[in-house]
Amino acid sequence: MNYPDLFGYLDKNNIWYDVVVDGKKIENEHDIVNLGLPLGRVAKSLVLVCGKYSGSEKGLLTIIPSNRKLDYKKVRERLKGYVNYHAPCGHSSYISDDIRPATPVEVLEYSGYPVGSVPPINHRDIHTHMLDRKLMEFKTVLTGSGFPDKLIELKIEDIIRLCNPDIYDISGAI
Repeated sequence: MNYPDLFGYLDKNNIWYDVVVDGKKIENEHDIVNLGLPLGRVAKSLVLVCGKYSGSEKGLLTIIPSNRKLDYKKVRERLKGYVNYHAPCGHSSYISDDIRPATPVEVLEYSGYPVGSVPPINHRDIHTHMLDRKLMEFKTVLTGSGFPDKLIELKIEDIIRLCNPDIYDISGAI
């Protein structure tokens, strides 16, 4: 399967980036710590699926610090404000109560990238993004690159400009 060309997209849009890790597969927080990287500045992109009950499933991307966990209750609460997001007739409660992690196949389908390497931008079929407010403390964050053995550094302002996320408190302590 062909993945979206993240590096081509960044170059085409004159976006600054730096390849921070190249050639070492990162599968969990222990790998990040072993590389000497700051956990709070590593942003993980998590693909969720909502809208099953409305018959119109859609992908939603959440971007949170790697040293925190996604708080589904907070995400559901934020989705209640999305009138007509996925539900018919403006019944936004259909989607706020109907949210789940994407399967590996769905992650690839919606984002275009394999699990564990999803960047915060340049997705195949994700149109709604939520960024955890804690990441706003940093000028740059380390993110997935579309490759399991590469981490890239991006400016938080570029992530915001390119994917226009809603910025909320959506994470909790691990």
